[in-house]
Amino acid sequence: MTSDIEKKRQRLIEVQNELLWLEPQLKQLQVKYDELEERKSSLRNAAHFLSDLKQLHHDYSDVRERGPPVKETYDSSSLPALLFKGRTLLGAQSHLQNINYRLERLLDQE
Repeated sequence: MTSDIEKKRQRLIEVQNELLWLEPQLKQLQVKYDELEERKSSLRNAAHFLSDLKQLHHDYSDVRERGPPVKETYDSSSLPALLFKGRTLLGAQSHLQNINYRLERLLDQE
């Protein structure tokens, strides 16, 4: 009987040591899980935002096609949109220049 109690006591000590060793790992995993859940939520929100933005752009394009041609006027509040549009155009111009340069190099090699 004493031997049985001693075995159980020894097993209890082993389990307590194992628990002490595993608790920090559990906390790390919980923190990592929370971070991943937050990232997942952020990605969902970003995807939803982009979907809404795409729909808004589509709706705006439809309205512009149906309506009479109106010359767009811009004021200072439109500056960010103009900068964004200009950057897009400059990016396309740069891309086309790169393509042109590569084509010229290919023609020169021949």
